[in-house]
Amino acid sequence: MRKKAAFLLAAGIILLSGGCGSINSTDTTGTERISIDTVQKPEEEADSVTEGTREYRGFILDNVLHSAEYGDIHYNLYIPDSYDGSKPYAVFLTLPGYEGLYFQGVGETMSQVLGMRPDLFTAYLHCSSQWDGAYQPVAESRTPVYLVVGEHDEYYGAEPSIEAYENLHSLYRQAGLTEEEISDLLVLDIKSTDYFESKGVTVQHGGGSLFSEDKEVMGWLFDR
Repeated sequence: MRKKAAFLLAAGIILLSGGCGSINSTDTTGTERISIDTVQKPEEEADSVTEGTREYRGFILDNVLHSAEYGDIHYNLYIPDSYDGSKPYAVFLTLPGYEGLYFQGVGETMSQVLGMRPDLFTAYLHCSSQWDGAYQPVAESRTPVYLVVGEHDEYYGAEPSIEAYENLHSLYRQAGLTEEEISDLLVLDIKSTDYFESKGVTVQHGGGSLFSEDKEVMGWLFDR
């Protein structure tokens, strides 16, 4: 239980504040890995975690990181059965849509997190959303970005994703990167109406959940 609570606290900290995490570049096998370094705080200032009591498909639901700086941060977490703390594991973070966020008055999207500390992330998959964060830090860190959206997304449309792609592409061109180099870092994937209808989906924004089952989309992310 103590090991799990420590993992919950570390994951919560890297999710929002990003100040206590670091990415190791490569190990001896050339595989990128993520490690989380926890900053020790005085006892009276230490953040704490209330562990969730319900599970769904292996996820521990509604854990709460009690942060002195950011308030209560709710999150769900899946820990592989094989995890024993003996070696680093990659941390896969997801910020879901309306139904999954405690966001009233905040409206935070993952692009804002990426714009603050892109160096903490191996890659970013931007699904059916709009870019609200900074571009320059992402371009400077060379963090790979994949933008995917339906051509007629009912909530945002495809235009915000196109604009984000063009802004990042322009910064890479200004930095002297070739088109081949840019294509390794930046992908714009606009799904046609046929893509959704062939899977029996008529609503493109809500149908963005299809991307989590798309081998090309998810393959790009996990191949990073």
